[in-house]
Amino acid sequence: MAGVLQEAMWVGIGAFSLTKEKMEKLLQELREKGKTSSREVRTLWQELKERGAKEHTRMCQTTKAKVEKMRSQLGWVSRQEWEDLIKRIERLEALLQEKGSSATETH
Repeated sequence: MAGVLQEAMWVGIGAFSLTKEKMEKLLQELREKGKTSSREVRTLWQELKERGAKEHTRMCQTTKAKVEKMRSQLGWVSRQEWEDLIKRIERLEALLQEKGSSATETH
């Protein structure tokens, strides 16, 4: 399962890398042909970066929700649930030790 998620992540990063390279090349070509000024290129580049950041945030939220749904469907516990269980076990062990030592003292 982790392999599939990792593979999907690498595909996404690869696609982003290709897109970034193509956008940089396109902007450079427009600047060289005089179809746009350096200022316009910077403005466009900034707009694309902002759109990319928003899309990244949206994709992270969507991915997190899907992973959480899958985790729930598979019956896996979350880290928080795991840590809560560990704390409960530690409290129970402490109570048992207290009862065990007090029972030994009374006999």
